Amino acid sequence: MPEQESEQWEIMQEDLDATSLQRQQRYMFGLGGTPRWTGYTIGFHIMQRYLQNHPNTDVEEWTDKDACDLLAESEYSPDP
Repeated sequence: MPEQESEQWEIMQEDLDATSLQRQQRYMFGLGGTPRWTGYTIGFHIMQRYLQNHPNTDVEEWTDKDACDLLAESEYSPDP
C-alpha cells in the first residue's frame, strides 16, 4: 500500500543511521507497531529505482556503493 509505505518511510528516515539491533529488527520484522517487512519492502523499492536510473551499473559496483550514495542516486520516493 503506497500510503503505508510513505508513512513508514517518513518514520524510518530518522533512524537511517541507527546501528542498534532493536531498531533494525523494528523495520525488518515489524516490532513496535511497524508493519512486518517494512525495511525489506522499502529497500527493494530503493534498489528498483536505483537500477532503473543506472541500468548499466554492474552488481559489483552497486554492492560496493556507499548506502547514502545509493539512496541519493536512486531518487527514491514512496509516492507513486
